[in-house]
Amino acid sequence: MKLLTSLLLAAAPLLAAADAPPGDAPPGDAPPGADTYFSRNQILRAELSPSGRFVAVTTSYGSPRVDLAVFALKPELRAARLVHEQWDDVADFQWSGDDKILFTLGDMDTARGSREAKAPGLFAVDLAGHRRQLIARRFMADEIRLMGNIKTLNPNYRLLWVPAQHPGGDASEVVIGQALTFSDKRVTSVRPQWLNVRDGTTHEMKLGVNPPDALSWWFDSKGEPRLAVTVTGPSPAYYWRAPGQDEWRPLFEEGEDRTFLPVGFDDAGQLYAAKRDGPRRERALWRVDMQTLALDKEPLLRAPGFDVNASMIRGEPGQPVLGVRYEADLVTTQWFDPAMQAFQREVDARFPGHVNSISCRRCGQPDMVALVRSFADRDPGSFWVFDATSKAWQLIGRRKDSLDAAHMARVTMDRIKARDGEDLPVWLTLPVGWVRGGPPAPAVVMVHGGPWVREGSWSWHPLEQFLASRGYLIISPEFRGSDGYGAQHLNAGNKQWGRSMQDDVADALLWAQGKGLASKDACIAGGSYGGYSTLMGLVRDPQLYRCGAAWAAVADLSLFLQGDWTTSDDIPHLARSGVYRRRVGNPLADAEMLAAVSPVQQAARIKAPLLLVYGQEDVRVPMDHGQRLRKAMIAAGNPPEWKVFKDDVHGFTSIENQVEFAQTLEAFLARHLKPAGSASPAAQ
Repeated sequence: MKLLTSLLLAAAPLLAAADAPPGDAPPGDAPPGADTYFSRNQILRAELSPSGRFVAVTTSYGSPRVDLAVFALKPELRAARLVHEQWDDVADFQWSGDDKILFTLGDMDTARGSREAKAPGLFAVDLAGHRRQLIARRFMADEIRLMGNIKTLNPNYRLLWVPAQHPGGDASEVVIGQALTFSDKRVTSVRPQWLNVRDGTTHEMKLGVNPPDALSWWFDSKGEPRLAVTVTGPSPAYYWRAPGQDEWRPLFEEGEDRTFLPVGFDDAGQLYAAKRDGPRRERALWRVDMQTLALDKEPLLRAPGFDVNASMIRGEPGQPVLGVRYEADLVTTQWFDPAMQAFQREVDARFPGHVNSISCRRCGQPDMVALVRSFADRDPGSFWVFDATSKAWQLIGRRKDSLDAAHMARVTMDRIKARDGEDLPVWLTLPVGWVRGGPPAPAVVMVHGGPWVREGSWSWHPLEQFLASRGYLIISPEFRGSDGYGAQHLNAGNKQWGRSMQDDVADALLWAQGKGLASKDACIAGGSYGGYSTLMGLVRDPQLYRCGAAWAAVADLSLFLQGDWTTSDDIPHLARSGVYRRRVGNPLADAEMLAAVSPVQQAARIKAPLLLVYGQEDVRVPMDHGQRLRKAMIAAGNPPEWKVFKDDVHGFTSIENQVEFAQTLEAFLARHLKPAGSASPAAQ
């Protein structure tokens, strides 16, 4: 392993003018290959130092691995690569003061939970490239050792929190957590401690009287623990400690729709939290007085039709909260500071047609330094730095230099009504070069995994973009049971796997066909729960789909809900006995209902061509699911196409495997979905 401390990266030119909006590729242009879409981002994340003099980035530029590099912004833009590992990637990082960066390691080609995965550890590196290991990655003698008079901590420790620092202030201490108890394949409690990153010493944190055995901790700006979350029961429970008090008191026990979610504290000790209310039980952002637990009379922020899952934007220590960032149909920033409101308008005018997320130092002041991440549906994004003193813009880099926006697809969102009147958000990725009013396009109904997540967003998605470049309309429904659109929509999916959740998927396709967007040529596809939905779509609605492609698909609901002593997975018993029974069904009490919607037991009803793909090392949805379904389909006389990635896991983490999977899917769709006589889907 060789530390590259002096390797200079090519400095980016000054931005002379805003990028022009992308045009469309000329008709007949060949779309890019799969490797263009699934290559690793050249810049993964960027963060300003506390003073705003430097920008740290994780980057794969010129490297097969993800490295850590730092840009010095003055007197001219210069970059040095601080960390390069032969066998690992820099997984995450945070500034600790202006002269030190804390970072963790991982192998992005190896998923967490696989046999090869290691703990992330914790390392500190200064701007000269001098490094110290603070937390080991393995229980090995060569890692847990004395370094001078410093002992590296064992892998049961994790970084919890880095306090905000005044420029030039002391940044020597951060908060780490020691895993204390374990149960059911999971850490169940963590004890926070202070860690000195300069000498590796630790000391206890004052936790008050009878602190809970918490898994998560929340700290105010002074480093005082104020909120703790326990997960010992079927639902998380929250405890709070008021400023100036030692006693911890129960605050809230979370129900199945996650009614209360803390967001953070301001310097005045007020808690910001997302809480559900209203007829559709959508989350809004509230201020909570930590002395009285009283909420403001009105929420600070609502986004009708969406849950507000916000993050706070804070200025210098001691300043009020500057704004909040949340996602409705777009990622949006609501600034409370008038100067930042004006700067946001300036940035949006400079980068039109993009979401422009700003982080800053000396925010809104004449000497402000701002880092802007600008992205869109057709643009994975770029990072820019603005210096208010010189009024200069500098390009730090783009996520994917090789992409041409002209070959990328537009993304839109519609809200439709399902057959029973339920509100149904639907995301569309339009075929490249296609416009509304043109001939209907062959469609791929892409069902998201989870399923209790929000998947759709106005941003760049590699698989959807890849398929849209081949001429397909991608229909991505946020079926009932999806999160992010209110608890009414989330809970409407309870015990509706293969039933009304599946009807929503079909209704999205029927709507697109009725609007003249999608032709009658359609296939269904998805991974994990989306793979399950693909299988049930072929079972329930065979007239709608010419084919199906399912990867990492839940195929046997009995195996999913109860487990099997012959099959190893990472699903905790607490999930199977709690949320899975509420959301999917009780394997005993609901056995008849579940058998009717279990693909393995309905395999004889699958008649359309089916592609099944699994990772052999998948421990979330083990390959046993696919093997059982494949066996049942062979017995029924309709063998599926079968592909296994031997060294991969849930979702395929290897870039090479992602490319091969996309090419396999492309060929499968071309065989079964391409209308007779067409040269290629992209030409339609």
